[in-house]
Amino acid sequence: MRGKFEDLYHLCKACRSRQGLSKINLDDSSICYICTGLMDNINLIPHEIQSKLKDDYEFNTFLIGTSLAAQFIEREDEIRAILKIRGMISIKQHITSALRKKFRTLTRANEKFEKPDILITVNIFPDCSYNITTKTRSIIAFGRYTKNQRGLYQRSPKSQEITKLNTNSPIHLSIEDIISSKVLAATMGDNVRFNWIGSEDKDSLVLGSGRPFFLEIQDPRKRRFPNNSLIIEEGKISARLAILETGYLTSGTRTRTITKIMIRCTKPLSAEDLKKLDSLTSTIVKFKSKFALIEKKIYSVLVDKIDLSLFYLTINADSGLPIKQFVGGKEYANPNISMLLSSQCDCLSFDILDVIIQ
Repeated sequence: MRGKFEDLYHLCKACRSRQGLSKINLDDSSICYICTGLMDNINLIPHEIQSKLKDDYEFNTFLIGTSLAAQFIEREDEIRAILKIRGMISIKQHITSALRKKFRTLTRANEKFEKPDILITVNIFPDCSYNITTKTRSIIAFGRYTKNQRGLYQRSPKSQEITKLNTNSPIHLSIEDIISSKVLAATMGDNVRFNWIGSEDKDSLVLGSGRPFFLEIQDPRKRRFPNNSLIIEEGKISARLAILETGYLTSGTRTRTITKIMIRCTKPLSAEDLKKLDSLTSTIVKFKSKFALIEKKIYSVLVDKIDLSLFYLTINADSGLPIKQFVGGKEYANPNISMLLSSQCDCLSFDILDVIIQ
């Protein structure tokens, strides 16, 4: 059988060895039936990968995967069926192992099977040509921003909102746009995804230590900010971000927000009326969302009268309390300011004085 096999099939050294046939003396000058010359040039691919990555990509760990055209696998299966060979590694396993070993030597990076910094895929086609694709692991940043400018959205406005603003581009209409552009420039990432901790009106200021947020940077080439932090100063917007070494979003973050609300009522208010607001301290406010009844606690209140029907109310409360709903009471909120003062009250504006992470 093997004599006849030698007359019909020519295998290269690598493919013979993989079948356990390394001692058979076959003509190495002929094209290999299984790999058609691919194995002779396999060590060139890691050099090309290194060249593709070295200028832009930062990584300490990697994983290389291979997508191999079915024709290579079918030809090897044919040989193994003829020679009744079982239990040997496949050509795909052989190629993948060789690529990883050589790349590890070239870069001194560590091979990691779970969540590597970069995933490299080598796609090999029937004619032995190939291409290389990469995907880097997302990095997570934590940051805070302050806003000393009114009229700026927190999130990128929707297309209909942009139309109302008479502009063709959403750039710099939101905190999200400003932070995104700076982060992508610093990391050479493809996209960012925000996990906001609370929100405010576009005409609200954000003061104090700023509103905290998490940010997922997708497919970044750079895995660190310069000097380990990114400071953004644009107009009256300031933000500071740092990469989280744990690399995942922190869920269930509990915060309190100190909010200063300007309120106008339809009737003049006496000092006795405003004292009623002191009862809000340690009160649980219940309000309806789309799907549930939600409770938020108020820890302290401070009242500052401006004129007969206008006053400031500063509250320290669990984050997520809907301010306009809490003041007006037109949608269910119990208690609410209008109810306590027996007067229809409206929130004219509110500013975030600080957000405290518990």
